[in-house]
Amino acid sequence: RTGGLIELASGALIQRWPELVQWLGERRSDTAFVAEVNAAAASWQNEGGATSGTWQGEALRASEHRLARSLVAPSEVAKQFISAGRSRETRRMVLRRGAVVVAWLLLAVTTAAAIRFGKMAFDDKRAAETVRDRVTHEKADAQLEDARAALQRSRAGDGGDLLEARAQIRAALEVEDSPLARAAWSE
Repeated sequence: RTGGLIELASGALIQRWPELVQWLGERRSDTAFVAEVNAAAASWQNEGGATSGTWQGEALRASEHRLARSLVAPSEVAKQFISAGRSRETRRMVLRRGAVVVAWLLLAVTTAAAIRFGKMAFDDKRAAETVRDRVTHEKADAQLEDARAALQRSRAGDGGDLLEARAQIRAALEVEDSPLARAAWSE
């Protein structure tokens, strides 16, 4: 054993030591993977190192996971490549979350405005109905007053027509039913 390396005395040891065979297989696999990452990173650097040229999504997550447990260290350029990809993913996630927040805010504002306008429309409708009811009541009262005056003229013999007075009472009752109009009708 010299400098962290083990020198095998016999090739037969490889065949009889299953863990060593597994370690060597993992080392070969790690070496091939790190070589692939290094090559992608070198290509990325040669093309200017733009963030848009980095890995993203599942490819980035899988490579980060595999590099974290690898026995073979990636190059510095590969580390920068993976770091740039992580930064890109983080920005993308922040933008996506921001878009969701903005969408929720727009929905909340739109809902609040719809509720407000709906309430305003309801209040306007109630106000219009109140005015209509007041006008109807005033019209019925005016018709009833005209009918009572015509009824008094007909009783006094001042030229009032009883049929005209009853027609006016009936018209007042059609507009608004009131005990006063019913009492005038039965007179």
